[in-house]
Amino acid sequence: MPFFLSRRPPANLRRFLVFVVLAVLAAAGGPAQAAELRVSKGTVIVEEGTAFVEVDVSWRLSWRNETNWDAAWLFVKRRGGGQDPHVRLAPSGHRMVSNAHPDQPGASFTVPSDGMGAFVYRDAPTNERGANDWTLRLKVALPEDTAPSDLPPTVTVYGVEMVYVPDGPFSVGDPQPTGEAPPDAFYEQTADTTQAPPYRITDSGPIPLCDGPGSLCSPEMREEIREDGRRLGSIPASYPNGYDAFYLMKYELTQGQYAAFLRSLSNGQTNSRDPVSGRTYEADRGTIALVGGQYLAGRPDRACNFLTWADAAAYMDWAGLRPMTEFEYTKAARGPAEPVADEFAWGSTTITHGDTIRAPGGPEARDEDGDEYVRGNANYDGGGGDEHVGGDGGAGPLRVDIFETRAHRTEADNLREASGAGYYDALDLTGSLFERAITATNEDGLRFRGTHGNGDLAYPAQASNKDWPPLDGSGIGLRGGNYRRGPDQGLRLADRRFGDYRGNYRGAAMGIRGARTAP
Repeated sequence: MPFFLSRRPPANLRRFLVFVVLAVLAAAGGPAQAAELRVSKGTVIVEEGTAFVEVDVSWRLSWRNETNWDAAWLFVKRRGGGQDPHVRLAPSGHRMVSNAHPDQPGASFTVPSDGMGAFVYRDAPTNERGANDWTLRLKVALPEDTAPSDLPPTVTVYGVEMVYVPDGPFSVGDPQPTGEAPPDAFYEQTADTTQAPPYRITDSGPIPLCDGPGSLCSPEMREEIREDGRRLGSIPASYPNGYDAFYLMKYELTQGQYAAFLRSLSNGQTNSRDPVSGRTYEADRGTIALVGGQYLAGRPDRACNFLTWADAAAYMDWAGLRPMTEFEYTKAARGPAEPVADEFAWGSTTITHGDTIRAPGGPEARDEDGDEYVRGNANYDGGGGDEHVGGDGGAGPLRVDIFETRAHRTEADNLREASGAGYYDALDLTGSLFERAITATNEDGLRFRGTHGNGDLAYPAQASNKDWPPLDGSGIGLRGGNYRRGPDQGLRLADRRFGDYRGNYRGAAMGIRGARTAP
């Protein structure tokens, strides 16, 4: 499918225009960030024998309330020839140097025990969302026999916007009777086989599978038992079932973020992780290209598609993150709320498709410069096809915060529904690109223990976590539907028709969203 609509300039001119944009990006330098988040290059500063990385970090529409907040996951790499080595951070000693918005809260830091990065978020609750614009100093944890002078004068700081999902109970499944719920929805077994109530997860302990009243089951699991008579056992306590707190990427991984990842690898490594193997892609609104020996994205804030499970795992390992489980996917969307029949990720059955990419004020956009919006709350096939008009046109992923921007420009009665947000404000959990989540109904999925990436990829550029699903994708499921599908084709929250589906191919609707267990 063409990147531009037929009314756009001819192919040679289109390609020229895209590469002009890329050349400008190349000249600007620095890592590409997600839609709202901007992170500068890191400057190494030594104070009394202690090394710090000073960095400017900013994003808008930040929040913190009594239970939930958004955060930037910051991690540091230095150039090393081939894969850039990870720089570990100290458990404490980080500070805010300046705050460009003194009327807004300052910065708080949480560093996990492995030192892979730092969660940076507001240091106090507020009633309203606002902008963060901080200069920070991150304290470096130097290896033994290493002096601050061994660090280069500058390092690369990468940022990923996250949302905090607190610990607590929640429900999986759909409240409708047997046979009326979305395909293969989870339910709790009861003595009355005509009922299939949602299953309540109340702790982080093991969960029995299809083993009589009180156990978790699904129609597919029940059929497997009928066919071979075997017992499935239990989901082990080591499997992250969503009860414990975790962080989840607020947006799907962007093309700019993936291009920055590719730039950190050697040429040999990018042969494995290049999303198109042709050094550029324009299909389905892709804009990553190899320009002057560097991977760059013409639309850096657009969700990144054409990624295999092996690509997803490699990125998460490199960034110090991990995959999410299908229970964590549900909790991020539903939170502690009671299930609603046939609901989408924002807790209602109202879904709105927007065909036109618009400029501020409402006319059709002539460009996609970060100010465009769509009058809708999800990117899906609304019955008239999945093509967009305006901007770059065509069918494919949009700018990752496009619905959030629209919602906050209007006086919407329900901001969550208007922006298509999950309970804790993760975006595009319904529609856009498939959500890859580790299944709870496959042996390869149940081996997952929630380990995090260590920043170092195995040869040639692969994740090395032994508990993660193998690179062929066994143990991975797909949730939330995508831009090519209608509302009843996998978009509803409880729909598990692809709950145990490898999907390990470079599909136009395949992306990445990573997680990390809360420290």
